Amino acid sequence: MENPFKVFSYITKSPFFAIINNDKYNSFPAKSKELIESIKGIIMADCKIKNPNNPAQLKTAKLIYFK
Repeated sequence: MENPFKVFSYITKSPFFAIINNDKYNSFPAKSKELIESIKGIIMADCKIKNPNNPAQLKTAKLIYFK
């Protein structure tokens, strides 16, 4: 296994980040998503990540980082 900072170096913008695929993020209750999005300094951006099972494919995801 490689270090996540190295694996996702093509999209990370901060040393404090989370990447979650859209399917999982969309399964969260609305109240949880509102709480995440309301935190001051949290930036959320749509991104595409390499599929761990097939790096030639891209998956949609959320990049969440603290600014």
